Amino acid sequence: AVYAHSREGLKLRAMRSHPDVCFEVDRVDGLSNWKSVIALGTFSELKAKEAELAMEILRRRFAPLVASATSVPDGHEHPSGMPWSVFRILLGERSGRFEAPDA
Repeated sequence: AVYAHSREGLKLRAMRSHPDVCFEVDRVDGLSNWKSVIALGTFSELKAKEAELAMEILRRRFAPLVASATSVPDGHEHPSGMPWSVFRILLGERSGRFEAPDA
């Protein structure tokens, strides 16, 4: 599973309407040195305790990388009026490709 948070907006509205989603991760070190993975998954929003636990894990994991105050929220809530939502994408089918320079 992939855990993440986002402010209210088009992305969350789209995933709520169509919970079958695609998640992609790329690493590009050069035009002939890259990796890409795509996974199909199912979006679901986390509630209360699950959301708090996920946010704490995200805070600890990414605290050394935070570039601005908006990168990690102080608190979160749901579409009930507060700006943050915490969600999970349960991953299913995956595929990947890569190109690497000759060794």
